[in-house]
Amino acid sequence: MFHTGRLCLLSVLIASVPAIADDYSAWAHQKDIYFDTSPDGAGVSADVVSFPVLVRLTAADFPFAQARGSGQDIRFSKPDGTALPFEIDTYDSAAGTAALWVLADTVKGNSKGTLLRLHWGNPSAAAASEPGKVFSHSNGFAAVWHLGGRYQTARPNAVPGGMEAVAGNYDADEQTRGVIGFADSLDGGNPGDFLQTWQPFDSVSREFTFSVWANPASTAPGARFMDFGNGAGKDNVYLSRSNGGDSLHFEIWNGSHASSVTTPGGTLVLGEWQLFAVTVSGKTARIYRNGAEIAAGDLDDTIPALTRGSNFLGRSNWAADAYYQGMLDEPEVSAATRTPDWIKLAYANQQPGQTLLSFAPPVLCDIRFLVPADTSLPEGSALRLSATADCADQFQWSWVDGLPLRLLDPEVKSLSLALPRVTADTAMVLRFSAHFRDSARSRDVRIAIRNVAPDPLFTMPADKAWNGRDSMLIRPVITNLSLIQASPFPDLHAVWTLEGVQVDTASGADEGLWLFSPQAQGDLKVSLCLDNGGPAECGSMTVTVAEPSALGASGAGKLAQGERAGYDVEGRFRRDAFRAGPRFAPTRGSSQARTESHR
Repeated sequence: MFHTGRLCLLSVLIASVPAIADDYSAWAHQKDIYFDTSPDGAGVSADVVSFPVLVRLTAADFPFAQARGSGQDIRFSKPDGTALPFEIDTYDSAAGTAALWVLADTVKGNSKGTLLRLHWGNPSAAAASEPGKVFSHSNGFAAVWHLGGRYQTARPNAVPGGMEAVAGNYDADEQTRGVIGFADSLDGGNPGDFLQTWQPFDSVSREFTFSVWANPASTAPGARFMDFGNGAGKDNVYLSRSNGGDSLHFEIWNGSHASSVTTPGGTLVLGEWQLFAVTVSGKTARIYRNGAEIAAGDLDDTIPALTRGSNFLGRSNWAADAYYQGMLDEPEVSAATRTPDWIKLAYANQQPGQTLLSFAPPVLCDIRFLVPADTSLPEGSALRLSATADCADQFQWSWVDGLPLRLLDPEVKSLSLALPRVTADTAMVLRFSAHFRDSARSRDVRIAIRNVAPDPLFTMPADKAWNGRDSMLIRPVITNLSLIQASPFPDLHAVWTLEGVQVDTASGADEGLWLFSPQAQGDLKVSLCLDNGGPAECGSMTVTVAEPSALGASGAGKLAQGERAGYDVEGRFRRDAFRAGPRFAPTRGSSQARTESHR
């Protein structure tokens, strides 16, 4: 029943409330209770003051056999031992269930940690339940009826001086299990069950809150959750089902004039426990369902400050309206406008499977955010960046500036990637970001990338004549080939460009370019640009073709018809390595061709 989970650094406080510090040395047992108002728990962002906290006990988390039979030795305190007022709503040691209310002075928003300490195990301790200190006039309460009771007994009011709710048309079968202990089940007859109080409610004119847990069983129009007034259309303040729909309708009467606020359709769900609340501040009314606001609007008037003597739960002041059919639990009336956070916290705390309390000790998590310092590395190096973001919900790396780089898996704390080849010294900036519960942090890392790999240095052969019959190898001399092969970027990229006579070719990055089968006489300009990822180095030469001819029958370049010359990785000449080798067919007048090869 109690929510457990990782608890990260807190500040939930209960400050001073009117309570007497006790010596608990006579109590044999104690247990801490923890709160969670973070998004993992109640999801309440603001502080809520003077809040009655519901503590449910079950046999799974409380040893009833160690306490007195009716819970007379139960006590609550702050963690420092300062006593806190509490009320025992229900306590059944045989069934192993109990519901108790404890007054917390301040519940900090968006926080986690220790809030209460439960004490038990003193066989001589007298009962100390004090509902009037938990639900007091000074805290804005006017009426709190926990409901449930045998036969037609009146339902007591927990607020000091507050009037009880008297049963009307009850036939002794109304008590049932509710959301909090017991509830009342009303039959919706004609006439049906209802509760009535003669409390005047003359203090709710400027500020007003009504809340109730309801489990409706009928769609009867106009059925009231509450109707306080002096008869039909006389000073009424009521919350009901809208006529002919499943909306909530709140209405006030000032003399003979009525004004109201109605929720959208679908608000009321049959056969399901729901917490409904309505607040009024001046002329502004707000309606809530299960802790969330679902409607708001301005009334024409404030609630009149006058005495009301015809006040019902489950019945209307209008005779034609239906009686409420279904279960009601924990109706509360306050001469105060409860905040949205109060109402949200009440729902989180009171709902079945509540998300506010835990008996599990917290696992504290200290927020740490660390990002590596700026660094400098040579191109081709392996970059490894490891950040720390303890307690973060989300984190990621992103590119910010400089050398463009795509991060394939950015949602990591440790980032690894290979630095690319650069044409000159450059830099890039990466950012590590982390989102925590109440903040977001980020920091940039600058990575300087040094251009250290050698660019290819080569010379082309001198201009030469070609008889056109034999194949000709144009082979550059790469003077720093051994340095390139030992660098992080050993692969060479060659771009050959031919201008002039049309020829067949086969090319290789380190062997060179083979020429054969010239189609005409004249000059052929052969150009080469070499690079290994950096800037290209270029050179050229001129070949003068004496006469067109097929390949001759002599020399290492002798080819059968249809073959192309090629080279292997060691640079030795071999045949048939380029089965789809390019054939250049320059357009008339351009006499240009271009081919590329990679080592």
